[in-house]
Amino acid sequence: MRDPSGGNFCFFRGASGDPRPTAGPGAWYWAELLAKEPAVSAAFYAEALGLRQTCPSVAAGEKGSADEAQLLLAQRAPVASVIRHPAEMPPGWLPYVHVRSLADVVSRGKSLGAKFPLGVIEGDAGRFAPMRDPLGAHLVVIEPI
Repeated sequence: MRDPSGGNFCFFRGASGDPRPTAGPGAWYWAELLAKEPAVSAAFYAEALGLRQTCPSVAAGEKGSADEAQLLLAQRAPVASVIRHPAEMPPGWLPYVHVRSLADVVSRGKSLGAKFPLGVIEGDAGRFAPMRDPLGAHLVVIEPI
């Protein structure tokens, strides 16, 4: 299915329920939606999934726009972010994977044909690098602080 911004998504629940979350290297770390209109997309997912949406910069009293970034919350805990997609990346959901050594993963990924269109980025949560695999799938590898 596609959301109003063009992002693909699928609702899924296993026959035995959802798996327990894991943590540490190799685990899914975060989910981010790269959207044409972050506020519109966040409203769609908040309504569809029973989440709450908020704009971090506006909520913090900072100068910012709800059209640039949104957070989706489940029971007051952030579960995903929605940002305006950069030109180098297509709209859609972008999973983050926790890695032990970002440098090692980037080096190994490049040797296997992966591309890192934005390079390594320093952020509040750690160092991360959006990656496009040889078949064109995107994800982000992150070495958290």
